[in-house]
Amino acid sequence: MNMKKVDGQLVPSRTKVKYHKLLEYPKILNTDKFLVTNKDYKEILNHHHDDEHAFLFLDPPYLNRTGDVDKYGCIFTIEDLEYISSFMSSCKCKVMVIIDFTGYTFVLFQKFLKGLYPVRYLTQRSEKADLVYTKYHGIFTNYVIE
Repeated sequence: MNMKKVDGQLVPSRTKVKYHKLLEYPKILNTDKFLVTNKDYKEILNHHHDDEHAFLFLDPPYLNRTGDVDKYGCIFTIEDLEYISSFMSSCKCKVMVIIDFTGYTFVLFQKFLKGLYPVRYLTQRSEKADLVYTKYHGIFTNYVIE
């Protein structure tokens, strides 16, 4: 796999880094309590698998965008979501996943479901009118939220 260096870290060369400023959040917030990384998600998950003190927040691409390399800079498949669900079942760290709520994500993550929230989208579908539609996102965790 071809790699390139972005902000001092090696990432797959196919990765488009649009939000590299996230790496500066700990400095902006004046804290060293968390670490923002820009690595392959499997590498991060595997690194923290047995760390009881780690909290991982995941916001993977929508299922209908899994092949959209131009938007996400990489390929993200249904198999990747299955990997995340399996990881959540076996790891010691706390994991929160926010993802679009579909029949498939419900079946795959149902034992982790903590809640739903609506997201309204405004899209221009024609010259005459903008269309507004609502999509629900699920909040999934492998720990209890009180």
